[in-house]
Amino acid sequence: MSEDSEHDVSSDRFLEPTTPEAEAQWAIELVGTINWDLGARYKPEALAQELPKLPALRRSIRHQADVAANPASTIALIDWTSLDNTCRLLAGDDIDDPFVALLDFATILGAILFYDRLLVLDITGDTAAKANKLLMLDEVIRPINRASTSAIVGDRWSVMLDSIFASALRDMINFQYDAPNWLDELAALWHALVPAARPLNYRGFDTHLSYSASPRRHSGSRMIFCHDHIRFLPRDAESLRTTILDNDVRALFYEKLAHVLSVILRTDHEGPPVHYIGGCLRTPMKMIRAHIAEKMLDSRIRTEDWLKSQWHALYQKRDFPVRMPFWFDAILARTKGPLDIPEAVRSLRDDAHALRSRRGEMETMLARGNASQMEELTRALAGDIGQFTSRATTTTGAVVKIAEVAMKTAVPVFPAETAHAALKAGSELGAGWLRETAVRLFRPQIWSVYRMGQSAREVQRSLEVAFTLFDLPRADADIPKQFLSSFAALSWIQ
Repeated sequence: MSEDSEHDVSSDRFLEPTTPEAEAQWAIELVGTINWDLGARYKPEALAQELPKLPALRRSIRHQADVAANPASTIALIDWTSLDNTCRLLAGDDIDDPFVALLDFATILGAILFYDRLLVLDITGDTAAKANKLLMLDEVIRPINRASTSAIVGDRWSVMLDSIFASALRDMINFQYDAPNWLDELAALWHALVPAARPLNYRGFDTHLSYSASPRRHSGSRMIFCHDHIRFLPRDAESLRTTILDNDVRALFYEKLAHVLSVILRTDHEGPPVHYIGGCLRTPMKMIRAHIAEKMLDSRIRTEDWLKSQWHALYQKRDFPVRMPFWFDAILARTKGPLDIPEAVRSLRDDAHALRSRRGEMETMLARGNASQMEELTRALAGDIGQFTSRATTTTGAVVKIAEVAMKTAVPVFPAETAHAALKAGSELGAGWLRETAVRLFRPQIWSVYRMGQSAREVQRSLEVAFTLFDLPRADADIPKQFLSSFAALSWIQ
């Protein structure tokens, strides 16, 4: 359907600039076509066939993402594999690699806490429905369902996915010649995480140049470690190579797809961007891309990644090294058994509401490097909120105002007179209550960070706690623990 490279459709004057048809052609090329490259042009008969499909495709995906009926200020695109690993953990099913599965679970938890809506490529929609049920979420995770889309626009969705995937693989092959340093850094990062990993070579990698949905992939594509009931060891070198190549290409595929979905979900050129939140095995590719963007002065700092890096800096030297994201520790702290996980997730998601609603404001602050506000967030993460109320809570007027606002917003508080008397008498209880109430009411984003850090500090041995919680197989885990420690030190993405 696509035109040969020597043909230029502009010579046919089929579409003139500024016409609705020309805008529709641009939209087709941007949203995803038989050829992903924006420079590829169409024959007139191909355009005549494809143009009518675009509005229906867009309506179908927007409906599945539920953006019209329930607008979201933050949207994440997640891996099906990460979501499936999460469901397996929660349902007590067999796990291929418990360490990768736990990191994937932490990724999904982070997306749930820091984003209003999660989108996932899900052939039937069953995995998204299962995850929502297991975590008792009210349709927070929305499937982009091939069956639903195909019923409206035929194979248009499949063609788009194949095109983006082929583009990602082509980029990886070309980078070996056009940007070898780029891939050298990627290979070095993989080697640092998994010393048994071989140098990477994408030429000849058997992907059939098309997107294959995750349930149809070999289970080994989500594994780094296996065990013989005595110890956990990395898989053989060839299996690792296949796993790494597959996940690198898919990470790039998802980055491109996130951009496409951002365009599809916009209304009148406005709307939140779709952020790709990749699982454990997609992180190296995302890190290298972030590093290159930083070199080109085009880095974008995400709130959760920055907070994760600050947590690691604060606590990497404690008795038990940081191996998991701090929000994973916070969930474990609120959980006594597997049945407690949904309520813990719901509670922490409620606490993080202010972070989601003010995400744009916070990331603008981080991008500008606002030192005072960044220090505030770091102190809140470390459990220090006294700085925010040291002046405001020492006057009668402030005390009365806090108590009045608290009562109006249904926060359980002492009466204003009691609060002021307690503070005046030097009561630790009164002063502590007043500080926390003030921050909760007037600095809700600081309160969100404070509460999450407060819970996370209750669990230092998160790996051991998680293995007990999910009844995972036990064996000598020294090598995977080194992997997790390296991963924690490296994996914050700008």
